[in-house]
Amino acid sequence: MPRCCDCGQVRGKKDFSKSQWKKPQDKKRCVDCAFDVQQQASEGKEKPSCWICLCDDQTRVNPIVRECGCRGTAGNVHIECLIGLAKSKSSQLSLEMEKNKDLIIGSQGDAPNPWEECTTCRQPFLKTSKSAVALAEAALLTYPSSESNYRWHLAALQANASVKDHAGDQIGARNFMDAQIILMKEHPRFALLGPEPFALSNALCNKAVTYMTEEECDDMVPLLDEASEYARKLGESKEASLLFAQISNLRSHHSGFKRKNDDAIEYIGESIDIYRQHLPGSAELSNQLWKSGNLKYCLGDTMMGLREQTESLVILERLRGGNDRLVILRKNELQSKKNQLAPLATGNLLQAVGGYISPETAKLGAKVEIIEFNSNIEGMSAYAVKKSDGRVSWVPVHEVRLDPGSHVMLNGIPPRYGITCGSIIRYDRNARAYCVDAGQFEIQCASSQCIVAKPSKACCLE
Repeated sequence: MPRCCDCGQVRGKKDFSKSQWKKPQDKKRCVDCAFDVQQQASEGKEKPSCWICLCDDQTRVNPIVRECGCRGTAGNVHIECLIGLAKSKSSQLSLEMEKNKDLIIGSQGDAPNPWEECTTCRQPFLKTSKSAVALAEAALLTYPSSESNYRWHLAALQANASVKDHAGDQIGARNFMDAQIILMKEHPRFALLGPEPFALSNALCNKAVTYMTEEECDDMVPLLDEASEYARKLGESKEASLLFAQISNLRSHHSGFKRKNDDAIEYIGESIDIYRQHLPGSAELSNQLWKSGNLKYCLGDTMMGLREQTESLVILERLRGGNDRLVILRKNELQSKKNQLAPLATGNLLQAVGGYISPETAKLGAKVEIIEFNSNIEGMSAYAVKKSDGRVSWVPVHEVRLDPGSHVMLNGIPPRYGITCGSIIRYDRNARAYCVDAGQFEIQCASSQCIVAKPSKACCLE
């Protein structure tokens, strides 16, 4: 009986495709390990070929994948060819690093990291992709210890930690992160100078992310405190500021788990200030603004919440374009929040204190000041008004008109909307209602009931 050269199992003829059955014994692959290339051709599918070895043969163990941003046929590559390329590139970069100690490897550095990103387009592989998983495992086999190569062994630990984290294996991710942190702290190269503050602080923050659950969030605090200590060693540099922004962001998550919303808003505000200074118009700033705005909106500060989320959406749309899926989702969510404020509430909304009544409608002979509102005087709502001679009298609400600019208190609106007062804009005779500028919304109110609300012209949302 023939044996599959990949899985090593003895198989019958029915377990092999026709093309595989005709191959020599050492190249036979069963249907579980080989793609049926003939079937793909019969269905009119174009056979992809690897851009490195130029072959189109692929197996379950060594498939041809396309998981980067390269266009055309340049993105098709065998997993084994990709690993071989990473080994070759890392050897070349090791020689360059000996000559240039300041050479930075990574997506934001001078050269791409061949174990985590495409060396052609420099797009990082998704941590859940076949390429990322295979490269992480191969990196650790190629550089199993710091003696083989310190920097690449450190990169291998980081790659495996990321893969485990994205796969949901938090325990495995923490084990690799612990090995990475211990290596940076105890390696002989740091005996005199001490560990690299930026790398170590970043590693501690990454480990803190794995504890972002309500049950384990307390374990984040000592990690973030230690990360802050290493970040301070960088002084007033941009790197230190960005690290503190990351740390503040993680502390806001911890405060959120502990239901300390005021602390969470304060920490997010710190990270927003840093990103405004160092990364204006960035995705990081947009994300923090969106998170801060959503939290403020839920806590009742609707004006500031919608303003920050609007600014976040503007930044995101500039970065991704109006047709991006995330932009569309956030735009719909923001519009939904605006619409929720339209049918506000019913109740005694116009409670004017300190405003003025027009004399021609009040029929009191002079402009008078409103000093009190009472919702039940002899069964009706009325204003206590003070005349120029000091006399006070009660005037039914339906007999008066408030001058533009009169200050009114708005009752009956749920506290979460954050709308408590406003000023009269004008009186609409046709609708028999007042238009009130409530700061963030223009509310149309009758003498005792809110009819409709829309964004105010003076509001940031317009």
